[in-house]
Amino acid sequence: MEELLDQNAGILHVLPNILSGLIKHEPVYDILLDSVENALIRSQLLEMEIDRNVTELSFDQDKAALLSMLLGNSFINALDLVFNSEISGPLWNISIVPVLKRDIAHLLAKLGLCWKNEQLVKGSLQFIHREEGSHTHVDLSNWYCECQEYQSKYIDEMQVINIRGDSFLEQLFQNMKSKPLSPLPICTHIIVILIVKYNSTYFNI
Repeated sequence: MEELLDQNAGILHVLPNILSGLIKHEPVYDILLDSVENALIRSQLLEMEIDRNVTELSFDQDKAALLSMLLGNSFINALDLVFNSEISGPLWNISIVPVLKRDIAHLLAKLGLCWKNEQLVKGSLQFIHREEGSHTHVDLSNWYCECQEYQSKYIDEMQVINIRGDSFLEQLFQNMKSKPLSPLPICTHIIVILIVKYNSTYFNI
């Protein structure tokens, strides 16, 4: 049993510690300077007087690097969904709906700017239309997701594991309707919900 617990230590102990504090507010101006590739936009941003108090959700790059090593592409995809999805519902029926990606045009609009004829032009904030993608439902209270990535994690060699402890995840696994199996299956969508859970002050859920 100790071997099984050690096998799942990354999810049970390491993951929560790193996830806490991953999300932060950052000035939109700084996000643009870090992400824009167009040299003309960058040079004009540097010359303009821009309100640095306008912020957008961002992430701690050091924590993100550690989580990428721990979870691979699943974390990278989860982080993308966190910033580009509508996430709603109670823990037992959470809906994740992808929308159009947050792009340079969206960030510029947050600052009352748009890129037109090779020039940054000031204007009123625009509404960025975002089309919804397909819904994915997650039942975090039973550590379940309907996606194919999650379903593929179930293999014949899995064993029942008894998890004890007082942390949020340990309590969650103790209260599940069925016994958890090891190795604990995890997918992009469950990681999304955990990011939101451990950074809840930034999300309306």
